[in-house]
Amino acid sequence: MSDFDDFDSLLNTRASDIKRSINIPTGTWVWEVKAVKAAKADNGRDGYVLLTLNPVEPCDDVDPEAFRSWSDQGSDEVVFHRVAGTVRAVGAQLRSLMERIGLESNRTPASMYGEQFLAHLKWDENKRDASRPWSRLTNFSPLPKKDTEGHAKLISNVPVPESLMNDDLPF
Repeated sequence: MSDFDDFDSLLNTRASDIKRSINIPTGTWVWEVKAVKAAKADNGRDGYVLLTLNPVEPCDDVDPEAFRSWSDQGSDEVVFHRVAGTVRAVGAQLRSLMERIGLESNRTPASMYGEQFLAHLKWDENKRDASRPWSRLTNFSPLPKKDTEGHAKLISNVPVPESLMNDDLPF
């Protein structure tokens, strides 16, 4: 199989020699917000905010073999989380999301850039193109914070799985 340094070499390679990519394995991950972008829908009333998220670190419910396979291909993938609807609805959803990941209420949604949090990733079937499933993030929660003695503590009322209460991840 071929690896590519540029698009010209890609365009001159047989499709059978191009590696299939492996999706980010399902499970709970530490995510980092890499971009926050707003856009309006064509109807002028609705719109959406798109968060570009980078997987930083897997938690213990991510299959180690699937993680290794994904990581071996370069693991430069991102996931998009879209919050859509009217401005009022999107605002309420963003506020809820920010509360769930433990951000202060005086922050703006644009200030989420660079923030890290936990969320569970699963893949849903794409009925239009079975080779490109849809990512779905659920169970948003803050990262556990460490107190002065090095023990993890919650920054909100969101429960943290026992497996995340220490730094001994299986990878």
